Amino acid sequence: MMRKTVSILTIIVLATLNTLRAAEPKSPHWAKKDIRVGLVGCDTSHATAFTGILNSHPEWRVRVVAAFPEGSPDMPSASIGRLGKYVDRLKNSKIRIVGGMDELLKNVDAVMIVSVDGRPHLRQTRPALKAGKLVFVDKPFTAGLADAREILKLSKASGTPFFSSSCSRFQPEIARLRTGAGVGKVIRAQAGGPLKFESHHPDLFWYGIHGVEALYTMLGRGCTSVAYKIEKDMEYATGKWSDGRIGVFRGVKKGEYQPIAKIWGAKRQAESTGGFNYNGLCKEIARFFQTGKAPIDPLETLEIIEFMTAAQLSKNRGGVEVTLDEVRKAVGGSTSIAAHRGASRDAPENTLAAFELAWEQGADAIEGDFHLTKDNRIVCIHDSTTKRTAGVNLVVAKSTLAELRKLDVGKWRGAKWTGQRIPTLEEVLAIVPSGKQLLVEIKCGPEVVAALKKILESSPLKRQQVIVISFKTKVIAESKKQLPGHKAFWLTSLRKDKETRSWSQSHQKVLTTLKQIKADGLDCKANPAAVDSSFMAKLRSLGLQLHVWTVDDVKTAAYFRKLGAASITTNRPAWLREQMTK
Repeated sequence: MMRKTVSILTIIVLATLNTLRAAEPKSPHWAKKDIRVGLVGCDTSHATAFTGILNSHPEWRVRVVAAFPEGSPDMPSASIGRLGKYVDRLKNSKIRIVGGMDELLKNVDAVMIVSVDGRPHLRQTRPALKAGKLVFVDKPFTAGLADAREILKLSKASGTPFFSSSCSRFQPEIARLRTGAGVGKVIRAQAGGPLKFESHHPDLFWYGIHGVEALYTMLGRGCTSVAYKIEKDMEYATGKWSDGRIGVFRGVKKGEYQPIAKIWGAKRQAESTGGFNYNGLCKEIARFFQTGKAPIDPLETLEIIEFMTAAQLSKNRGGVEVTLDEVRKAVGGSTSIAAHRGASRDAPENTLAAFELAWEQGADAIEGDFHLTKDNRIVCIHDSTTKRTAGVNLVVAKSTLAELRKLDVGKWRGAKWTGQRIPTLEEVLAIVPSGKQLLVEIKCGPEVVAALKKILESSPLKRQQVIVISFKTKVIAESKKQLPGHKAFWLTSLRKDKETRSWSQSHQKVLTTLKQIKADGLDCKANPAAVDSSFMAKLRSLGLQLHVWTVDDVKTAAYFRKLGAASITTNRPAWLREQMTK
């Protein structure tokens, strides 16, 4: 009787095991081996979410086993302040926590970079690629174009693939739209989502990446230019593709953001109806770690960064169209180069010759100084008198245009420049190419603004191509009243007293002044000790840009480019661009 009972129990157990085996998901054909994955960063919910999905799919044979946590101290609420709770959750999931990258790499087969901050991604990715570990880099891929280029170089040099993507790319409905979804020849696509900003990242890198990724999922590579537009609670980046298609990113700062993706074709249109989830992305990560074949061309990932960089440049310039070719040739990222008084190291300052040379040297903008004459004309000259540049001592404000035009302001820099005259504002405006900018520094008082308004209203240049700058707060305030369509930046210099060691004005005082005069940003002397990441974060949190002057050395330029300055003013535009691209 006992033997019979045991036999029955054995049969039941075997039947149960067979039933459980039958219920287990079958491993996909690409799941050939067990892969141990290590996380780096872990200051984002993605760390625990991705771990949960991967480890709940044993059929993929890809499992998170270890993590090296680190966060960004200058992002207390978005990064370092959240690190502890996610590490605790990983510990509860039996994930081994290690103390360094070397230890992590010894114990894993592949790496996932899940730092919420894009700035350390290059540093975190470098040792993994050199160790031959496949790498997935979570969004944002990087916080700037230079780092993105470097990761591609490292991957190629090491022969180790990587990929980076937002989860939006692998939403089934969005992926379906890439083939056109039966709409016929694709004419236009739009993608977007909620738009949030983080002061250490260009505007679209932080959250806009989801929409831009979806846009590229539908259209692929081939964008040639981007123009930015702001409308109340919406921001748009419109790209032109080389084959005539139009791609639009739509960022929603407030309100409903659906649909995520929409496409127009010759026959009909189609759109997505769902939201975001991580399932599709995690499956592609597992497949990549198994096969070593990235699901995205690295050049497409790079072009996404170029698109967002061009969008930031366009936004900084007030919406002018920016080509991706310009971005690819740029000093790095979304920092423009402005020629101080033209190419003033090589040509006489504030002359048409200096400005024309600046364009030849690849400047993105020119900066000139302007005074009002006795007969109400605006002329380009730095000093209030003509003695330094013309050798004849005339007071600009007490002289007529005709009197000033008799003077030669070129020959003091050499015989080759003989015959250069003091140009009018109209003459300078006439040589500003499409897509370039003029920074008009007002050296006199607010009385000039009425004349400035009249000239700009008759100029064919777009409003975003002409920016007013001045050390005088009254000039900026009056410019914002009379020229609301033009950006205006307050010029200032933060100096430290040699005896008291105190600054000439506090950061808070600067911010208060900017708010009072309704300036669009700060144009500050390039002093790294005075303008740090904390101050930059405060500026960006208020929607204010930072421009710096006058930079003729690589170290300072690199500092402010990394900090996220919208432009760097220099006497040597060609040289600085060349040095920064080495």
